[in-house]
Amino acid sequence: MNMRLSALPVIVSFLLFSSPLSVCLSSADVTSADTTATKKPSTAPAHEPAMPALLGQVRLDLSAVLQALFYRLQGREMHAPEVVAFDPSVSDLRRDVETEIDLSGFVLQRISIRRDEEVGNDPLHRRIEAVYKIADSIGRQMFTVIAADYIISEKAVLIRQAAVIPYYPDGADIRFLILPANKLPALKFLKGLSFEELLSLVAENALSRKELERLKPGQPGRFKLAAFNMRKAEPGKSLNIYTSKDDVSGSIRIKDSLSLNKNGWTAALVDGEFMFNTAPGFWFYVGMSDAKESGKIRLLERFHSRIKQ
Repeated sequence: MNMRLSALPVIVSFLLFSSPLSVCLSSADVTSADTTATKKPSTAPAHEPAMPALLGQVRLDLSAVLQALFYRLQGREMHAPEVVAFDPSVSDLRRDVETEIDLSGFVLQRISIRRDEEVGNDPLHRRIEAVYKIADSIGRQMFTVIAADYIISEKAVLIRQAAVIPYYPDGADIRFLILPANKLPALKFLKGLSFEELLSLVAENALSRKELERLKPGQPGRFKLAAFNMRKAEPGKSLNIYTSKDDVSGSIRIKDSLSLNKNGWTAALVDGEFMFNTAPGFWFYVGMSDAKESGKIRLLERFHSRIKQ
């Protein structure tokens, strides 16, 4: 088979400058019981989002390539390397996913195939492009766009070229937690924790919904509020907690705040005095800002101080 493959930069260029990506997400991908953020219509396929359900519905060569690329992204090889081989020029794909080096704890939750076509009318020479949604055991999610050029032979599939770039879709998956202030040290002492460590510490000490509902109306208390974005954000993004400006009852006294971006995993904490379950109450807003766009805040979700309706 004598054919000339297009250069790798051309594939990457197409990924960056073609029509906007439209990842197929199910309703479970954007969860917000209390959010007012606008949800885009879902164009999810009929199959379940789990990898085996999707891969079982495509050609064997495409299924094998998609799995092999994900394993390479994780820094490991397939169990049957004789089925799918990589050209020596294919780099370690982990280097292309920005600061996320260790993906060993992540699983492939969804694949959206963007392109699957012959090259030069040759059915044995194919080019693909797909969006991976990857998640780990604590619920963190990240998206990557992957492209590959491969050839099918009688014995195996040879991936000649491959590239991957990070992708940051609109939307967020916010976990909003409230806990007594004395359950955490001062916010300045939390800066050195990893995202996983901070989430675990806060979750272990957070009040349950029933406990929040039992808070006496009109009785102020010292609390710490925490918001975690379980979707990876771009470097330079900041997550923040705001309160509604129409509070004139003295229900809010913020003493300290902290915003963290740990390799794209963002969190925000607030320490202050708050009164819950009062009427009419007030709103806590969770928003995302960018250091490059001063003054611009994108609302992600909001939560009301009146837990018990």
